[in-house]
Amino acid sequence: MSTSIVSSHREWRTRQLQARHRLISVAAGRKHVVAKAQKVCAERRLVFTITNGRSGSGALAAMAAAVPGLHAVHEPEPKFAWLARHAQRNIRLAEDFLIHDKIPAIEASVPRGATYLETHNAFGKGFFEAAFALRLKFDLVLLHRPARSVAHSLHRLGWIPGRSRFGVNFFLDPGGSNLLRLPDWERHSDYQLCLWHALEVEERQAIYGLIAAGNGARVVGIDADRLPVPDYLAERLRLFGIDVDAAAAARMAALGLARHNQQSGPANVDPQCDRDAEARALVDALVPDIDTIGALWKRLRLDI
Repeated sequence: MSTSIVSSHREWRTRQLQARHRLISVAAGRKHVVAKAQKVCAERRLVFTITNGRSGSGALAAMAAAVPGLHAVHEPEPKFAWLARHAQRNIRLAEDFLIHDKIPAIEASVPRGATYLETHNAFGKGFFEAAFALRLKFDLVLLHRPARSVAHSLHRLGWIPGRSRFGVNFFLDPGGSNLLRLPDWERHSDYQLCLWHALEVEERQAIYGLIAAGNGARVVGIDADRLPVPDYLAERLRLFGIDVDAAAAARMAALGLARHNQQSGPANVDPQCDRDAEARALVDALVPDIDTIGALWKRLRLDI
């Protein structure tokens, strides 16, 4: 299936969602719908994740689900991925998806007083800002995996930001409004675009984590490479205010030994490439976008 066909389908689906959102807002009144979403979030503990794709988010969800009372999911319906491409440019669309689709689905599946953890990597691609603009209450997991490891995995699968089918539809746009600007991004190699994406998400983790903590949210960092270490995740969750008993910790340790979300894909590797040189050249080309960072902090009502 070509990129153009997939993009056309997603354009159609986005228009369908927008039309549905408008009908609901007119029928119920948008202020009422927003207030309802705020109430749902206040009655439960919602935890979302800022992370890269190929960062162990599936493993984290599978392990955390072993904790009784913790509703841990990876990429549940309705998926952030539906609008990952469009939410980056249209915060109103991201807001409407949250109040009309995502939050009602959480309300239907998670009882009051329970904790909901979603590890979908697309939350950091436009939905974080939307959730704050709506004044929804949520906490954050910052799931880390080394940027070079993420870039290698994306490149091996052929998931190239801004260039391949998956890269266009599910990843950040290197030509969009980002914290790390990449001038003339089209001139860079596939591997460099994958590495740029990994570094951009790391920058978002740092900024979003500060913003969330400054607004009263609980924020915890989790190292994906340490998930197989016995008791590591149990200890991180306990520090995060989630009760993990010995039996649940043992189940998580057993799951941590398994490898999750093994994707098959083309061996997209050129043996003649010097990855270290490509990485150095990319880092030299990156420009922190002070205007974008400043606008983000201002929009979320914080002082730099």
